[in-house]
Amino acid sequence: MVNGTGGCRFGLEQKWLRRKVAFFTVVCGIALAGCTSAPRHAAEDRTTVREASAHTPPEGFVLASLAAGEADELIDDDDDFDPFWDDDEFDDPAVNDPFEGLNRAFFAMNDLTYQAVLIPVSRIYGGVAPEPVQRGVRNFFNNLRYPIRVVNNLLQGKGSEAGRETQKFLLNTTVGVLGFGKPSDNHEHLRDIPREDMGQTFAAWGVGDTPYLVLPFLGPSTVRDAVGRMPDAFLYPPVYVLSADELIVTEAVDLANSSPALMREYEGMKEASVDPYAALRNAYLENRRREIAR
Repeated sequence: MVNGTGGCRFGLEQKWLRRKVAFFTVVCGIALAGCTSAPRHAAEDRTTVREASAHTPPEGFVLASLAAGEADELIDDDDDFDPFWDDDEFDDPAVNDPFEGLNRAFFAMNDLTYQAVLIPVSRIYGGVAPEPVQRGVRNFFNNLRYPIRVVNNLLQGKGSEAGRETQKFLLNTTVGVLGFGKPSDNHEHLRDIPREDMGQTFAAWGVGDTPYLVLPFLGPSTVRDAVGRMPDAFLYPPVYVLSADELIVTEAVDLANSSPALMREYEGMKEASVDPYAALRNAYLENRRREIAR
């Protein structure tokens, strides 16, 4: 009986993983068809996003973090924002967005979802859970994603950063009680470690800029980053210890906890932008270039 239950549980986990991989494979397969499309000039769009983000770190607009799992880090890591950072460092008059029509449709669908579900939930959760609780939960999920960061550091040949990530993980897991606390912030060499994921690893391996992509419900990405999500998903420890239902609940908690700050950023971006789609796209691409260059 135990073996039968264990086999069923294992089957559910594998089924959940197959569905996730199949979804990204289909989306990325469609997107790869446009990799050779000519990029579109968007000088006016870049003016829009500069105005929108004049007083806000580019990280604030990365709603794809809801799916990528980095939202908890972006909310708390103010050290990553340099007020003297020059936007012109990454000036590029062209934006590779051959799927703009489809992307705008998905953006509109995502916006309706945020307005109808995520923003109301974020307001309720933000009113019920005090900030120390939200911060502790963010720290916990951030700590769980240690394997993603350390493996991608190693794949890029960044042994020193991988070592620091390991020190940070061990300190926060023990002294920080399973990662709910973040005593690593008290150590300068552990405070600001560049976050690495498979999309950045692909870039380090020579994969250049690919078409911009808006994923249904997940938000902004590129073909390269979307493909990178698949191996990163297999480096997330809960996938191997929780059932499919438990994973859904866990991800819902993570999303609800991250959403108050992210939705405030999202609403602020929409209010400040003539074209929210272009503002979010350009801020995402700018931020990714900045992360890759570090």
